[in-house]
Amino acid sequence: LHSFPTRRSSDLDLKRITMPKIKIFRKKDWLIRYSVFEIILDGQRIGYLSNGESDEFEIPAGQHKLKVKMGRYRSRDLPCTLYNKETKSFTVSRNQIMVMIIIILLLLSTFLEIFLRHTFKIERRVFEIMTVLVVLFHAFGGKIHFLTIKEN
Repeated sequence: LHSFPTRRSSDLDLKRITMPKIKIFRKKDWLIRYSVFEIILDGQRIGYLSNGESDEFEIPAGQHKLKVKMGRYRSRDLPCTLYNKETKSFTVSRNQIMVMIIIILLLLSTFLEIFLRHTFKIERRVFEIMTVLVVLFHAFGGKIHFLTIKEN
């Protein structure tokens, strides 16, 4: 007769049973479909999410700060408190308001160039400056929280 070791519950197994979990879902988005989101918990990367993907992470009980990053773009820190055996769900996506602001600035710049240039014979340099401002606004978009994370 062969004796096989039996599985005994250890402290590690007990901790895994009682550990809280977070489930994170990333909305599908055609504009940034090829970008990968980094999931950051308390300043440490815990995983990645592709377009339309979801994942579940076991984390220690307590207070945490959850954030999402995509290159230089990021979300605000979302504070969350989890207790043993608790599961919380979150949805991450791009901040629609920021995208609308960028589009409106580009359209406004184009409109002003077409309308004012022909009407008032304003020099082209004014519009070049406006275009640079729009580009700078987008370049620093990472500090303006281009991504959002919300608790479900």
